[in-house]
Amino acid sequence: MECSENAISCLIASMTDPAVSNFISCWPMYRDGDAIYVQNSLIILGELNEPFDPQEPWRYVEPHREVDEDGNRISEWVTSAAEVRQFRESTWGRRGHTSASIRPRPARAARPAEPLEGPRAPQSPC
Repeated sequence: MECSENAISCLIASMTDPAVSNFISCWPMYRDGDAIYVQNSLIILGELNEPFDPQEPWRYVEPHREVDEDGNRISEWVTSAAEVRQFRESTWGRRGHTSASIRPRPARAARPAEPLEGPRAPQSPC
């Protein structure tokens, strides 16, 4: 998320073996400038077009939406890129945790709204 002002990533909150699981619990993170919006979400493995790759979990995160398909506002938290960086560095050091290989992908345009455990440290590719 550090290399782009407009990126999508995620923190995996809970995961068992994807080969025998139904879903993965995650916290999608959507960067917009210095603001990072964090939501709680599930990646439903049976709805994916390919096997889940735990080395690139952000590939399965939906674009940022503020309203769900039923018209309900999606709960989200807002923080800053500086605060996320400070947390990562204070917890895992300046370069992040070496076992994590989470890299950002460019954000896709948000879809219009339809009508009415601990996280792993992201590793910066920079």
